[in-house]
Amino acid sequence: MKLKTINPKDLEGKRVLLRVDLDIPVEQGVIQKGLVRFESALGTIRQLQEAGARTVVIGHRGRPEGVDVSLSVEPVAQALMAKLPTGTARFVSLANASDVVAQTHTMAKGDVLILENLRFHPGERGNDPAFARQLAQLGDVYMNDAFGNCHRDHA
Repeated sequence: MKLKTINPKDLEGKRVLLRVDLDIPVEQGVIQKGLVRFESALGTIRQLQEAGARTVVIGHRGRPEGVDVSLSVEPVAQALMAKLPTGTARFVSLANASDVVAQTHTMAKGDVLILENLRFHPGERGNDPAFARQLAQLGDVYMNDAFGNCHRDHA
């Protein structure tokens, strides 16, 4: 099987649903470990911005059973946003999926949405096809930069 290399020009203006490894230890709002994961995610996001993609970042932290504020991805999202050009990235909750989908259609080229912990939604670990369809509506292209998660039977 021949693998196709993605040409950055093919991503311009596309909504890219990007799964990254956000399972990074945070204490008192500061990333403690996992800088390799953080830098990897940051590098991929920057490349997508340079290509003119509209990037929707998804991932998880920990293994919560429902919403657990201590496992929010917001501290990691804030750290990522601090390293990206001002005003190009924002953190959003997935509470209202249709609202998030609408936001993806109004993003400018190079904009980034970072979603809250997917595992706060029971459909993620339950591999719920309806939840997977909701996530699929967020992008035109799916990219997985979370090698440690690609083998999991999750949405």
